[in-house]
Amino acid sequence: MFILGKLLSRKYSLGSSILSPSYLFFLAVAVAFLYFVVVRFDIKPSYIWSSLKESNPLHLLMAFILHYTTYFFRGARWHILLGNVEQPDQKPPGVFHCCSLLLISAFINGITAFHIGDPYRGILIARKTNSGLIQTLGTLVAEKIVDISVMVILLALSLVLMLAEGINTPNYFLTLASLLLSALVLFLIAIWILRTRLFSLIPKLLQSIFINFYRGALGSLTRMHLVIFFSILAWFSEISRLYFVSSAMGLSLNFGLVTFAALSNALLTILPLGGLGFAELGIAELLSQSLSKGDAALIIILDRAISYLSVIVVGAVVFIGYTLFTANWNGNANPDIIDVPKSPTSAHP
Repeated sequence: MFILGKLLSRKYSLGSSILSPSYLFFLAVAVAFLYFVVVRFDIKPSYIWSSLKESNPLHLLMAFILHYTTYFFRGARWHILLGNVEQPDQKPPGVFHCCSLLLISAFINGITAFHIGDPYRGILIARKTNSGLIQTLGTLVAEKIVDISVMVILLALSLVLMLAEGINTPNYFLTLASLLLSALVLFLIAIWILRTRLFSLIPKLLQSIFINFYRGALGSLTRMHLVIFFSILAWFSEISRLYFVSSAMGLSLNFGLVTFAALSNALLTILPLGGLGFAELGIAELLSQSLSKGDAALIIILDRAISYLSVIVVGAVVFIGYTLFTANWNGNANPDIIDVPKSPTSAHP
């Protein structure tokens, strides 16, 4: 709550702390953790350097580009979700605006331990559109539900491919994803079933917050064919990034294993400390079923250099540019969180 309170204050700017001790600390931790992977798998620096010199630069470039296309696809999806809950006379922020906020969110998640990047982009959108903050945050919940739903389906398909190739399948990744999805779905079902009862039991201020969240989380789940389409494209960009990283090293991996590893890595980074790189060891162990431990660790190091370290650098640049570009906005310093319909029935999707 303290962190969100600071984010809500216009006096506080993450742009002023790009070179702050906390930023440098998390950057140092990320580098240190990658170094730990090198030591853990006994990889000599000379081996890393020789592998990089022999790698295919075009494939590495393709992996880099594919990683950043995920922000476009997710930005397009968020644009749709926001548009689903806007009033008829209002337009949601453009796709590229949403893309830039997603990149800023990933940057902030990368330098903090508790994923405050997601609520922060919700705050920025609420300021830009003068929409209710809670409604905007509700669209982020809808976004996570769709993401995890598609992830579970793709994880299940990748398990089938791995079994067909005789690769050991760590089912706990699929179990964890299924549990997360079940918890989110049950939460929304409970809100939908009990919405009238909850509305009558809670104080007036909380009634307004409840309706606003309801509209954002459930009201945004329309035009699902487009939402699911962009979700699938985003996940396939993630999978393709890992494929091209391994291909750049001249290594061949089963498609099911690449899919499972990429999605499992994304699943683990959903956890609060995932941005620090605690997912890497498990994924390296998974890849080592088909590769030597040295090659598996090398793939993880290069993949995280693209998906994590580059985001800290590129995201910082985008954040500074975004902050300068929007410095003259006249939006509310504290977006209204209670500007909502008067009854729960009017909030139905």
